[in-house]
Amino acid sequence: VVFIHYDIIHKGSANETDKTRFMFKFQFIRMRETESPSWHWKGISWEGKPQDNREKLLWPVCQHIWLWLCGKANAPTEVDMDEETVESLISKLSSTDEPVRFYAAYKLGLLGQNKPLLDYLKHDETQFRLAASYGLSASTDPSTLIPALINCLSSPPICSNALFILCELGMKAVNTLKPISTFVKNRDKDIRLYAIEALGHIGPVAKEVPKYVIDALIIGLSDNDDQVRFTAALSLGRLKEKANDAVPQLLSALDDYNRYVQAYALISLKQINTMEAQQGVMDYLWASRWCSLSGPHSTY
Repeated sequence: VVFIHYDIIHKGSANETDKTRFMFKFQFIRMRETESPSWHWKGISWEGKPQDNREKLLWPVCQHIWLWLCGKANAPTEVDMDEETVESLISKLSSTDEPVRFYAAYKLGLLGQNKPLLDYLKHDETQFRLAASYGLSASTDPSTLIPALINCLSSPPICSNALFILCELGMKAVNTLKPISTFVKNRDKDIRLYAIEALGHIGPVAKEVPKYVIDALIIGLSDNDDQVRFTAALSLGRLKEKANDAVPQLLSALDDYNRYVQAYALISLKQINTMEAQQGVMDYLWASRWCSLSGPHSTY
């Protein structure tokens, strides 16, 4: 049994053995942000020391993930500088070694040093914009970062990066729903995708989900890109009963030719859990039921 992150390793390979191989794939998806540790815990401080240089480069990445799991992402935290300075970290943002860039970016983010990361977000080369994006997603100073990201939305080369960061900031970016929703019809598929994903991550924390958010996600359900459509279905599920107005479109999505769109539409209807959604789920499951007892040995 192998547990992997869907976005890190996702590959099928040829079976070069003489044995029959089977694979069952189960997808586990978080439907809401973490608010506190889900395990028995005594404290949430990030402790320990890296054992070698490889671990050292991963340390700020791991620290950010730990804080996220504890429901403390983007909150002020202690950062072990280990003889580093802000200036030395900024200089490493231009490194051609990816682990070094990510180390510097995440550490600057944990320090709340938004400005140098925003400067690199506007870099001509994708690899440097990517590192800056990850660093800013870990920023412990989101209040000054978010207005800058809203300004970045008007710049096509970095619009998708800005949407990704806002999505990662989650509940901290609750006041950005309106500008984000305007990108669901953009010509760039990645921009549409990140906008729809962001609405699903940020929307649930709003006291009342505005109608324009639901309307934007309904538009996503009819997108010509498979990933945009199943992300729209998943985002509606994260809104639960607040997405009740999208039930007719989700019911139609159960007949989508893409299996992931079908599956996420079904999950979303279950999450919405109104009478109309429940009836739609039952009708769909009833029509798709197969008899596990029927076979050559028992034909009727």
